[in-house]
Amino acid sequence: MPASLKGGGQLTRDSIIATAITMIESDGVDTLTMRKLATACGAAPMSLYRHVATKEELLRAVVDTYLADVELPATDDLPWHEAIQQVILAVGAEFEAHTHLAEIMAIQPVDAAAVLDAMERIARALRSAGFDDNGVRSGLATLSAFATGYAHRRAAYRRAPETRAHRFSRLSAEPVRFATLLSISAGDTLNTPEDFRAGLALIVQALRQQVPRAPSPSRSTCTPTKAQPSRDKGNRPE
Repeated sequence: MPASLKGGGQLTRDSIIATAITMIESDGVDTLTMRKLATACGAAPMSLYRHVATKEELLRAVVDTYLADVELPATDDLPWHEAIQQVILAVGAEFEAHTHLAEIMAIQPVDAAAVLDAMERIARALRSAGFDDNGVRSGLATLSAFATGYAHRRAAYRRAPETRAHRFSRLSAEPVRFATLLSISAGDTLNTPEDFRAGLALIVQALRQQVPRAPSPSRSTCTPTKAQPSRDKGNRPE
């Protein structure tokens, strides 16, 4: 007999995922366990495994749900570096809309269609710029780490807004040691959309400087030989 949810509904994969999302958005990813989820569903823990085999599978399903309606911007007619910026900005907007998404992606790889589509577009743009396989992999890894890491840090600051004030207090306690950090704190835009755009621009600028240059046409190393006087005695005047 199918397991039932609290309230009389049937336990399904979709209902499990929906309950998991509610718990994640309330208490964070780290606190989610299959046992707690089962309790929230009003079901025995083992009954969950009929629908999701592991917590990792559950989190992948949560990511799929978050990104189900994502539409990446059209980039086919853009220069490669602008295409990368547009894709990463779209990904950043999703992280902003779903604050726990980056937390999940930070602790395990995900293969949601939207994530793979974004990676494909970035890889294609890097390839069109002239990067080889290693260059494409490095560029893709750097951009992915930046987008995910930024979103994860921004989410952490939202959960603990006092962190910024605490950091400033520590810097102020040792003004000589942390003089440079203090000098830039007044106009601090860390963990803001503006900061995200600025950081992305720095990475893209660095990538543009690393674009492989086409080899220049090779020049012959041979020097033309001077004409030698004829030694044909028949042509020598008497």
